[in-house]
Amino acid sequence: MAEIINNAGNQFSISGDLGFVSVPDLLGKSIALFDDVAKAEIDLKDARALDSSAVALLVEWTRQFEMKGGEIVFSNVPDQFLRIAQISDVDSVLKFS
Repeated sequence: MAEIINNAGNQFSISGDLGFVSVPDLLGKSIALFDDVAKAEIDLKDARALDSSAVALLVEWTRQFEMKGGEIVFSNVPDQFLRIAQISDVDSVLKFS
């Protein structure tokens, strides 16, 4: 199971298996966490078992931030995730640091 942690202000981290089973719960939890955040950085260094549902989650977060005029950036992105994002042709939509 994956979890999202607010480390400080606009700094968040994801840990655990970020896949089909955990994405819906994580999306639900993130709504309240991101409510008053205009710019966020999500650290993925402790995320494991990333699959296409993880890509969909990051695209959805990006869409939500863009709709409110904000910005979201993903850091420490595992190579496995980058490959899936490239194959899915969404790597240009997501912002990586």
